[in-house]
Amino acid sequence: MDYRIEIKDKAKNTKGIKIEPFRKNVRTTAPHKHNSYLELVYLLAGTGEHTIDTDTFVIKAPVLHIIKEDQLHFWNIDSEPAGYVLILKKIFVDQYFDHELKYLLSRLSSNKALYTDRDKAEVIESLFDLLIKEHRTTEKPGTTFFYLMKALFTKLLQQLPANGQKPGGNLYLSFYDQLSGSGMVVNSVAYYAALYIRPLKT
Repeated sequence: MDYRIEIKDKAKNTKGIKIEPFRKNVRTTAPHKHNSYLELVYLLAGTGEHTIDTDTFVIKAPVLHIIKEDQLHFWNIDSEPAGYVLILKKIFVDQYFDHELKYLLSRLSSNKALYTDRDKAEVIESLFDLLIKEHRTTEKPGTTFFYLMKALFTKLLQQLPANGQKPGGNLYLSFYDQLSGSGMVVNSVAYYAALYIRPLKT
């Protein structure tokens, strides 16, 4: 019996990015990983389960699922799905993303599933549609495309729980927030380490 894990490359014949509607015929998949790309799947309809590594999530649309390249995942969808898929290869992110986009993507990718409010779904759906149209009509992604992507990521991140905690306890995100939220930059590693380990009282 063959126990090898399949490595899929859905962005093989692209320039590092793929954005399209979620295929309605995708229901059940075998466990697999991705070849050097991050996949964002936003579902507006569909029920069932999605397993990422050891976590199984009940599909309750609207929901965003984030799958990193090193994660094992598979779908068990039992009703007709609808939504969008955004695939980003590392080479594309490194070449085209500015610091703000990389930061927004880093915050998103620290989650595995992000359930969104039904009343926000229409705006998020519109941004996906605009991104698809812009991507299809331009040879090379330009300013409009990246502004739309920033708007999409920002709208999705607004759905994070407002508990003041950084998702996943990510050290990079904490450091970035300290730099972004301060009027001055302190030239001391020890200063920022102390802020992360024991936040200063205000």
